[in-house]
Amino acid sequence: MTALSAAARPSPTPAHEIIAGLPQSPRIRALKERMLGEPRYLSLEQALLITEVYQRNPDASTPRKRALALAEAMRRIAIGIDPEELLVGNRTRGVRAGVVFPEAGISWINKEIEGLPTRPQDKFQVRPEDVVAFRERILPYWKGRSLEDTLRREHGPELDAIARVVKINQKDHAQGHICPDTAKWIALGPAGLRREAEERLAAARPEQREFFECAILVLEAASDFLRRYAALARELSAGAEPATAANLREVARVCEKLAVRGAETFREALQSLWFLFVLLHLESNASSFSPGRADQYLHPYLRKDLEAGRLDLAQALELVEALWLKFNQVVYLRNSHSAAFFAGFPIGFNVALGGKDERGNDTANELSYLFLQAQAHLGLPQPNLSARVHERSPDELLDECTRVIGLGSGMPQVFNDESIIPALEAQGITHHDAVNYAIVGCVELTTQGNNLGWSDAAMFNLPKALELALNDGKCLLTGAQLGPHTGTLTDHAGYAEVEKAFAAQIDYFFEKMISACEKVEEIHQRLLPTALLSSVIDDCFEKGLDVTRGGAHYNLSGIQAIQVANVADSLAAIDELVYRQKVVSRERLLQALRTGFAQDEDLRQILLNKAPKYGNDVEWVDRLGDRWVAYFSDKFRGRVNYRGGRYHTGLYTVSAHVPMGANVGAGPDGRLPGSPLADGGMSAVYGRDRRGPTALLQSVARIDSRRGSNGTLLNMKFLPSTFRTPDGAKAFAAMLRAFVRLHINHVQFNVVRREDLLAAQKNPDAYRNLTIRVAGYTAYFTELAAELQNEIIARTSFEDA
Repeated sequence: MTALSAAARPSPTPAHEIIAGLPQSPRIRALKERMLGEPRYLSLEQALLITEVYQRNPDASTPRKRALALAEAMRRIAIGIDPEELLVGNRTRGVRAGVVFPEAGISWINKEIEGLPTRPQDKFQVRPEDVVAFRERILPYWKGRSLEDTLRREHGPELDAIARVVKINQKDHAQGHICPDTAKWIALGPAGLRREAEERLAAARPEQREFFECAILVLEAASDFLRRYAALARELSAGAEPATAANLREVARVCEKLAVRGAETFREALQSLWFLFVLLHLESNASSFSPGRADQYLHPYLRKDLEAGRLDLAQALELVEALWLKFNQVVYLRNSHSAAFFAGFPIGFNVALGGKDERGNDTANELSYLFLQAQAHLGLPQPNLSARVHERSPDELLDECTRVIGLGSGMPQVFNDESIIPALEAQGITHHDAVNYAIVGCVELTTQGNNLGWSDAAMFNLPKALELALNDGKCLLTGAQLGPHTGTLTDHAGYAEVEKAFAAQIDYFFEKMISACEKVEEIHQRLLPTALLSSVIDDCFEKGLDVTRGGAHYNLSGIQAIQVANVADSLAAIDELVYRQKVVSRERLLQALRTGFAQDEDLRQILLNKAPKYGNDVEWVDRLGDRWVAYFSDKFRGRVNYRGGRYHTGLYTVSAHVPMGANVGAGPDGRLPGSPLADGGMSAVYGRDRRGPTALLQSVARIDSRRGSNGTLLNMKFLPSTFRTPDGAKAFAAMLRAFVRLHINHVQFNVVRREDLLAAQKNPDAYRNLTIRVAGYTAYFTELAAELQNEIIARTSFEDA
């Protein structure tokens, strides 16, 4: 029998097709079920350790107390291992605990601790003995000393005065939203970084010495933390059945090795990555520490193992899914107010895949497809999986993204290199760093390993500012004088006067917002230095300077302009119906706004149905939105934040469109008082984009993407039937190509039937695993408060692309 010629020989199956056919292992299925079955509890363990350290060291500086407290937690906090898990580590013995962190905020816990199990959003069980321990051992020391209390004492009235227009963030927790230099950590490990810190300490100036001493202290303790897991794994392996014992011995070997040197295999690299994020959460208990472009820096470890025969693709997938499970074992305890703005425990482990390199070539590899298959199998809220696409993205990547999106977990969300890279470069970021951008948290843009972006510094409620412009600075809901006297709608003889008053209200609150942001950052510097985080952010070691004090290479602050759709719709209605057509008098509209349309539903229907709306490819309406985004973002020119970096604008809401809407009276767009604002940030008001997805994309494209360099968010909802036929899937992938060409920064998708969401409201136990895209992140639908559930149900669905 003659050999086949090269031309006739069957071609090997492409790796992405092999990966798409890989099954989920029984181990991963069992671990997932056990994890989801564990209830969420309040955890005081670390708070008690922190308190002990501060009480024992009253004369130490704050950086040293912080370092000592972290080291104490690494060496003493209870740890646990599921004998079947491939990757280990957590900040508590159990999973999904709500960790109390007294350095950041304590007063709100005192007010809310008994209500945590029953509050509307993000519930936690509380043990009665923990209530006693909190009130007797933690609260007496920390009352008046925390970030929250200090900020309230020194600047409370200033923050309260602007609260209905501006939400200032990071007031009761440490700053996260950072993509550390994970590649360096994996390569060196805590021991390697400690040696670097010791070398720099030897040549340090006097004012730098404490910084390096604190870094050495926490990095030494980090190695001890890893050794503790190695010891526990060895202990558990004794007497275990052979396969389990073998796994535990390998866990022990990996942990022991990583305590003293960097990773060399794929499993070691994944374990090292996870330990870094556990330790960062131990240090700061903040949200949105993100791995970034993990398919790029982890790929060499995978390729080396595949080529050496130590690993096959099925084993690699199981390891990736083991990491995905760990990302879901850390949740975040927020106060009830913050939980409404960031509903559903969005811890924000954002993993990016794909994207282009500096030559414009696509970078997707086997690991990119393994990430997608892991999401297809697990459908969990974390990590927040993000696909970077561009003009040369291969069809197979877009097809695989389409397949996974169609499964309905809300991931991957999609980011556009063609618009994002220029937007970042416009903020002074080098081309090299802009091309290597990552995403943190929900949709916030950052660079990899060298940036403290402070991406959620504040949220500015533009519809509220417009309300004040129409009512002489008075709140429609309370009658309080919030802003300057700029006249009422009846005083504005022409449309230009409306815009002038709107600009004056923005200007007034803008200055107060900047002042408040500076005060928050100053207190963070004073109370929450971060030695470990500073060890994995580029330039901190070079400068001998903590990241909170400007040690990072880039020091940005991101502020969100909320909400472009409501502003565009409202101004379009005023311009078209009041001033152009004169079918609605100024007096009638103002009276209707003041009464919430209670006596004039007919006018509300006119506003809803006779004025054009953003999201329907009506250019002049869309340009209104762009005009006010530009006005707001241009006000940051020449501004320098407290760390010496730039401010820039974001256009996303997380879930803040619900509570921020509760602060806004009736709108000229026909919106009822207190009802949610438009979701997302770039999305149309739900139900008003009636001309299909293409028209919506055209409208969104008219908002200059360069003005959303902190991140933008577009929500779209499709029915599952879109993805059930080859033609439907092909049309959806073609829509992604159009998204790239239109230079829109971001889009994300919910793929779900309205009937299923309604059924989940009635019978939540039967829909426990139903995930939904909220606003830049995925959450379990049944864990959201009813108001947010209803808002998601109301969003527009598209039948096909």
